[in-house]
Amino acid sequence: MIAAIVGVVIWYVLQYRTTGRRLYAIGGVSGPAEVAEAVRAGAHGVAVVRAVVAAGDPAAAARALYDAAA
Repeated sequence: MIAAIVGVVIWYVLQYRTTGRRLYAIGGVSGPAEVAEAVRAGAHGVAVVRAVVAAGDPAAAARALYDAAA
């Protein structure tokens, strides 16, 4: 799954370099590993919903995702 996400993000990064538009990883990002991978691949941001909403401790889940993006 991470390889698929990275492939999409790389495509978006190429688009950003040619258009100047900021790009975000949305969909299929389910945890800190995917967030970190998307950011390393060049995404400007990541949208994650299910990993926070479904977590036993949403605040801790959100913090872990935030930390992974840093």
